[in-house]
Amino acid sequence: MTSMNRILAWLLPILVIAAGCQQTEIVGGKPREKYYRSAISLSPNTTELLVSYFPGVRVQGRTASCDYPEQVKQFPVVANVKPDFEQIAKIRPDVVVYDASLYNANDIEKLKQLGIDLIEFDVSTVDEFCDRVVRLASQLAAETEISDYVDKIKSTREGNLAVGGP
Repeated sequence: MTSMNRILAWLLPILVIAAGCQQTEIVGGKPREKYYRSAISLSPNTTELLVSYFPGVRVQGRTASCDYPEQVKQFPVVANVKPDFEQIAKIRPDVVVYDASLYNANDIEKLKQLGIDLIEFDVSTVDEFCDRVVRLASQLAAETEISDYVDKIKSTREGNLAVGGP
């Protein structure tokens, strides 16, 4: 056996084992499509959610209106009235989270052209908010972290309904 064949005979089983060790997280019976580790938030409500309930996501940008919680002020401002598309492109986050009611179709199209994944956060009721937060947690690999928060909202709401009526 040549030295090259010996090296390959020794290396091949290691490569096969290493390939088998790659972990794919299974959520709801199917593999998670993507992991988002960094985000830009283009609305105060999504910035507060990301900072407060998604510790695994590094926030890399915010709007000028995002000022709560206090630590968000350390993140660069990437949007005033309109997003700074050039600055967002330079930062190159994994995902941009935005409130659809704050931006027009042209703004959203320009964000799409940057080639960065977008997560729309558009809600008008408490139930929609809870559903969207759960979906957001699923997309950001933070289901466990958000579960208590959503349960608290639902139990508070149900308690208020039971005491105060519809």
